[in-house]
Amino acid sequence: MQDLIEQFRKELLAIHSFKQDTVQNYISLLYRYVDFANEHLEIDPLKSTTRNLSDFIDLNRKDYSHSSLIHIRSALIHFFAFLVRTDIIPENPAEALFPIRKQKSDKNQPISRETACGLYEKASLSFDMNLRGVSYARLYRAIPHRAFGDLYFQAGYRAKLYLSPLPVC
Repeated sequence: MQDLIEQFRKELLAIHSFKQDTVQNYISLLYRYVDFANEHLEIDPLKSTTRNLSDFIDLNRKDYSHSSLIHIRSALIHFFAFLVRTDIIPENPAEALFPIRKQKSDKNQPISRETACGLYEKASLSFDMNLRGVSYARLYRAIPHRAFGDLYFQAGYRAKLYLSPLPVC
C-alpha cells in the first residue's frame, strides 16, 4: 500500500502540478485512512466501499474544520481515481461520496417580538429626548418608524412586522 501511495505522490507532483503542501496533506490523510481501514474496519484499504470512506469522514467531522473535511474527501477521490486508472481496482468508491456541506448557523435567527418591542421602546425614548422642543411633528413620527422598520427587517423580524404598522409595545 505504501508503494501505491508513493506512486500517487509522484503523479500529483508531476502530472497534476499540485503544490508540495497540498500533496503532503493528501498523503498524510491517505496514511490516516489506511490506518483507519486496517485498525478500525479491519479491511484491506483497496477493498474499501463508499460506506467505509464515509465512516472515515464522519469520524473526522468533530475534529476538523469544514475546509479540512473537503480536503479529506478530495484526497480520497483523487487516490481512488488513481487506483482505477492504474487498473488496481475496478471502480472508484469515493465518487459516490456526498459533498461536504456546511451546517447553517443558529445565530442568524429572527428576533422575538418582545426583543423588537424593547429595541423600539429604547430607541424611541432616546429619539424623544433628542427632539424635545422641536416643532417638526411629521419628522418626529416618520423617522423612528422608517428607521426601525429597516432595523427590524435586517434583524430578521420579517414580513408580518415590516408590511404592517410597527407594533404597539
